[in-house]
Amino acid sequence: MKSSTAGFLALALLLAPLAQAQVPPPAATPCEVIVSGWTASLESIAVAAVGQEIPATYSPTVKNTPGMSWYVSQHYALKTDHDEATARRYLTYAELAYPLHVWIVGRAPPEQERLRMPFVMGSSHERMLDAIETDGGWRPAGIGGGGITYWQMNTAYNYPSGTLQYHQRDLVLHENLHLLQMCSGAAPPPLRLLEGITHTSSNHVYDEAAQRLTLAVFDKPTVNSPTTDQLREIRSRYMTFREVCQTNSHICLFTAFMWSDPARLLGWRAWRDAMFWEGRGGEDLLVMEEIFGSLDGRIEEQWKDWLGQRHVTFRYRDWGWEQSGDTLIAYGWPQQGPYSRTDILLPPAEKPAYDPLRMDYPLQPMSTLVGPVQRGVEEPAVGALISFERCPGRGLAGIGLGVRTERPTSELSYLTLLIQGGHSLVMQGSALGLPDETVPLPEELEQAMTAGGCRIGLTARIRKDSLEVTLRARAAGTEAAVESVHSWPIDTTQRARLLQCPGTILAKDGYHAITPCFDQARRPELDLTTPAPPNPWRFAGWERLEALYRARRRLGAEAPGSLRALEARLLLAADKDPRTQQGALDVWAAQVLDVLRDVRTCEASDELRAGALADLRSIPYR
Repeated sequence: MKSSTAGFLALALLLAPLAQAQVPPPAATPCEVIVSGWTASLESIAVAAVGQEIPATYSPTVKNTPGMSWYVSQHYALKTDHDEATARRYLTYAELAYPLHVWIVGRAPPEQERLRMPFVMGSSHERMLDAIETDGGWRPAGIGGGGITYWQMNTAYNYPSGTLQYHQRDLVLHENLHLLQMCSGAAPPPLRLLEGITHTSSNHVYDEAAQRLTLAVFDKPTVNSPTTDQLREIRSRYMTFREVCQTNSHICLFTAFMWSDPARLLGWRAWRDAMFWEGRGGEDLLVMEEIFGSLDGRIEEQWKDWLGQRHVTFRYRDWGWEQSGDTLIAYGWPQQGPYSRTDILLPPAEKPAYDPLRMDYPLQPMSTLVGPVQRGVEEPAVGALISFERCPGRGLAGIGLGVRTERPTSELSYLTLLIQGGHSLVMQGSALGLPDETVPLPEELEQAMTAGGCRIGLTARIRKDSLEVTLRARAAGTEAAVESVHSWPIDTTQRARLLQCPGTILAKDGYHAITPCFDQARRPELDLTTPAPPNPWRFAGWERLEALYRARRRLGAEAPGSLRALEARLLLAADKDPRTQQGALDVWAAQVLDVLRDVRTCEASDELRAGALADLRSIPYR
């Protein structure tokens, strides 16, 4: 699926309308996005700086705020006191998320040919309050958390609320999804829907180089991760599915659970429609039981089983980390312990097994400077690509092994393998009874690292009687890597510790980038440059399946067998491989006209038959 306006330049544009007195219409600021499942990749975006000219928006109240300027893209109008580059960045995040947000909410705002959705990004809390005051006529006492969206004003307000770029993206994604609900005319829903979709979908991973955004990530390292936090909470005190619905708690786990299975997602979308578009928010639990049956029945069994199967890969331990694709970027100034630290809960001895909700974001190709890596074998190996590009010659960065996760962060209770300033390898092994040692890098390796963008690959193999560390670097434009191997003897007890305990990534005194390579059995994504529908399985037949589902629910007991059978066929294929999905679409093409005929002649009332036929005719037959 592409969100685009045909006929405009494919290159990204930054329009500079300081000489223009008129805000360009949405069609004059096109954005082209390739959607593939939960991932959106930017092809082009046009952003216009329009100064003090107030764009036409869905808000009845927005005004100019002293010191702030307006910028517009295809779907959004941004008021900010940030510079143009920052404004463009926030509008890019918003436009990447837009087609996914529409799919989550179920409708796009009307009159998009002339109106844009307005949001504000103040450079500080005070500046955000200034904007609310000029727009709404009052000044709030204070707003925590970084943002708020006012239903009556149809405007989202944000401020940075910290230095983490990840958090600032999260704020825009979260509040702009609320904004889309309001501008689309949705009724105020229960908290479990209102905040469930925003917190769950804004748990994201962004790839800066590819300008690629993945929403609704269950398992990722950067904080805050509500799915990780809520999974830990519910394991300390279990709540039944009914309790979760009644109390509107664990709303991210609830939403991820609903979105992780085709049948549940169909039911969730029907419940969403009843809340947003049918005005049945006061009948929340009644509608849930109409769709899923007793909340103490099969859905409770699925809930308990699903929770039991969930795992997380990362545990944040010490400040602070950004993420770009598979790479983590350290702030490098720890607050509690010796290093900025994020644990990777993948013991080398553990045999990896694929889990679609583990590290569920696009897998980047592993650098040839690292590896081979493999866990769960006789002599397992893990590794990392370490970059000093942002801080050449400065600080330490690398990995730790033999981590005891229950030990305080302030303790160095693990073995470290760190590159110091691009000059030496630091092995701190005293926590395991090994000597601490600093080994200068061979001159040829150091030169190759410097000439290769300040990057070096580190691979640690746990052999039967030694810990073997291989370092590789490659100068730009050359094919062969320079390699250096170092080895330390280990005894049976030390080896068992290295095999059975998780690892960690570590950094200090610089903005180091570390891409961990720990053999997690992830599967490469399908070609993300090829459009695919915005659902978790990229199933091209989702609209057909949803139409069959709506028609069958509408007809109830009078739904013909052919309708039920075709729905079951598509449902069975929805989360399978592309070949199986295509086979189900071929069956649809062969049988849908028979289904239409059977619906026309079924025993349901004229009104129900007409509604079911309208459901089925809402999507293409072929």
